[in-house]
Amino acid sequence: MSSFLNTANPDSLYEILGQHRNSFYRMGGYDYDRHREIEGLTIAGLMMFGKGTPIEKRFPLFRMDYLDLIGVKPGGDLKWNDRLTYDGRWENNLYNFVTMTMRKLLFTLPSEGRIVGEARRDGGPLYDGIREAIINSVTYSDFQTEGVLRIDRRDNEIILRNPGLLRISADRIYNGDLSR
Repeated sequence: MSSFLNTANPDSLYEILGQHRNSFYRMGGYDYDRHREIEGLTIAGLMMFGKGTPIEKRFPLFRMDYLDLIGVKPGGDLKWNDRLTYDGRWENNLYNFVTMTMRKLLFTLPSEGRIVGEARRDGGPLYDGIREAIINSVTYSDFQTEGVLRIDRRDNEIILRNPGLLRISADRIYNGDLSR
């Protein structure tokens, strides 16, 4: 059985991954192919935690963008207040994009605080809804088609777009009460 784990460098990311292989396997990020007798990252594992270059080789159309457009007027000189896109300053994978976007986005929203038992719980339903919308946007993106997973924070709205097609009609979505 061949493996991508590197026993010559016990501090490498691959050795650390090897120590947590069972958990990563249960999450779908790591697998063993019995037919080819190889083991390693799955596509999900690569997209979530991989490095930008291998992701771009496998998914050349893979793009993600977060724009803070609060107060930005169309046609003006100011194009955005803040932008998170692959510019070489961070590792371009889904985990980093989601965590960094949530930090930037949730920081701009009011956060209600509640005491639940003895613990403080910040956020509330608005935060929960934003988190779910971002996760759904990422989950249902088709990174093999042209397009950008894009999240825009505007003055009074947050717009999420992802590449791919709807599996149901827009009318059915807007009518609500549809779950599949």
